[in-house]
Amino acid sequence: MVAVRRLADGAELYRFEGPPRMPYIGGLFVLSPDARLLAIAVSENGSWEQNVIQLWEMSTGKMRRTLKGHSGAVTGCVFSPDGRFVLTASSDTTALVWDLAVQKEQKKEWTEKALASLWDDLGNADAARADRAIWALVAARQQALPVLRKNLPPAPAPRPDWRAWVKDLDSEQFAGRDKASRALEALGEKAYPLLQKASTDAPSLEVRLRIEKLLGRLNYPLTSPRTIRELRAVEVLEHIGTVQARQALQQLSLGAPGSRLTDAARASLERLANRKAP
Repeated sequence: MVAVRRLADGAELYRFEGPPRMPYIGGLFVLSPDARLLAIAVSENGSWEQNVIQLWEMSTGKMRRTLKGHSGAVTGCVFSPDGRFVLTASSDTTALVWDLAVQKEQKKEWTEKALASLWDDLGNADAARADRAIWALVAARQQALPVLRKNLPPAPAPRPDWRAWVKDLDSEQFAGRDKASRALEALGEKAYPLLQKASTDAPSLEVRLRIEKLLGRLNYPLTSPRTIRELRAVEVLEHIGTVQARQALQQLSLGAPGSRLTDAARASLERLANRKAP
C-alpha cells in the first residue's frame, strides 16, 4: 500500500492498494517531475518479486498504464525531465526505456469526429483510456491544437453573487450560513478558487471549518469530468511544447487566479521555460 498525504495537515488523500490478490505493493515508488504520475513497482502472478511498474494518476488516484517487461524485481525507476520516458532497472540485469508516447495504434491524422471523441476521452473516468487519448493528441499536434484552443477557455472570474455566498458563511443567521454553504457546494469546482482564498482570510475558526468542509469535497482525488479533462488537456499542451502550445498555455495562465486550470497552466509554462520548443 502507498498512501498519499497532504503536507499541510498530514491528512490522507487516498491510497494505492493494488488489484485483488496482489501480495505486495509499494516497495519502490517514484513521482514524475510534473507530479502527475506515481510509478509503483508491484508483484504479479503470486510472486513476491516486484517486476511490474504501474503508473497511477495523482489527480484521480486511478491507474493509467502498466509497464511489463522485466523477469526479475524492478530495482530502480526514473522519469525523464519531460515525463515522456521511464527508465527501469531490474535484478534480471536489464534496463528498459519506456516511451509513453508510443501507442499500439498510432495515428498522426484523425477525422473531426475522432478528434471530438479524443477530447471527450480526456475526461473519461477510465484513466487508461484517457492516457491513450493524451498521447494520441500529442502525436497529432497539428490537428489537436485547434481542438484544444476551441474547447479549453481560461477559467472565468467568479461572479459577484458567488463572492457574496462566501461572505454569508459568516452570517449571524443560521439560515443564511446554511443557504450559502449549499449554494457553494452546488457550484462544485467553480467555487474552488474562492474557497481557497477564503480559507486564509476567514475571520473565525467556525468559518474556516465550514470552508475546509466544502474544500474537502473538492480535494483529491478529483471526480469532476470537466476539471479532469481540463488538467489532462494542459498535460497534452505541455507535451506538445511548440510555440503555439505555449501560447495556448499562456492564455490559460491568465484565467481566474487560484483555479486548478490557471495553476496547472502556469506550472506547465514554468517547466517548459527550461526546454527548447520543438
